Amino acid sequence: MLDRLRTHLAMLRRHGLITEWYDRDIEAGAEWREEITRQLETADVILLLVSADFLASDFAYEQEMLRAIERADHGEATVIGVILRPVDGWESSPFGKFQVLPQNGRPITRWSNSDDAYRDVAAGIRSLLEDRVRSESLAEGLHVSEVPRASDLATDSASAARGKEIVESLFELLLRANTDDFIIVIGDSEANYYTQCFAEEGSFWCEAVSNEFLEASHALDADQTTLLATLGWNPPGTNRLNWWCVQQSVEDVAALMVRSLSDVYGVRLDSPLKIETSWAA
Repeated sequence: MLDRLRTHLAMLRRHGLITEWYDRDIEAGAEWREEITRQLETADVILLLVSADFLASDFAYEQEMLRAIERADHGEATVIGVILRPVDGWESSPFGKFQVLPQNGRPITRWSNSDDAYRDVAAGIRSLLEDRVRSESLAEGLHVSEVPRASDLATDSASAARGKEIVESLFELLLRANTDDFIIVIGDSEANYYTQCFAEEGSFWCEAVSNEFLEASHALDADQTTLLATLGWNPPGTNRLNWWCVQQSVEDVAALMVRSLSDVYGVRLDSPLKIETSWAA
């Protein structure tokens, strides 16, 4: 079940949101207790994979879980319980006060479709990670508001037309169901202003080009990067070189791309945007 969960976390791993560790990663000859302690003390997010066996293990319960909860109580880490199998009494356990997944604490083995359960867990973890990044952005002075919605484009015919073009490509991307496929919406080829997205686990991973890929003459200034944040984009990081976010709705992704290219990058919307797809290459 751990291996299945890791497979469903592939999108988060691929885009640099997570680097995960678990005790099978201990190298031969290593002092396993010391290694587990070191990882436990440095993790930002700790997943407790809950079953009767987990709660019955003295080491898992008394050493690992209680220390994880202590760190969470001090604001040093986030603890999430992932309920694998039905087990009585987990609600009154020390981790019961924290978020549990899948939704409503329904054990993964009780779902008629296990992929739906794992996807729900992955989506919950992704949402939590986004909240962490967004909180860090707010602490740095970036003011985040609601992301653009499809209805935002309805009042302008040019914006609505550009949004419709993007929606058609996004639906095609979904139908292909290939995690290696993507679309790129180019607003200005000369300046290299673009947005792009991938589809996986029922969501869209979206990116907007950052100064990392822009020449100095076309680089975004402080006002433009602040506006990207107000539109709902998360700032680049060590492993994420572009601005990024994850969206669920095809129409909202299109609205976000149109608004970002127009409002932030200054792209005119009176003619069709150039849309490139991986499958058309």
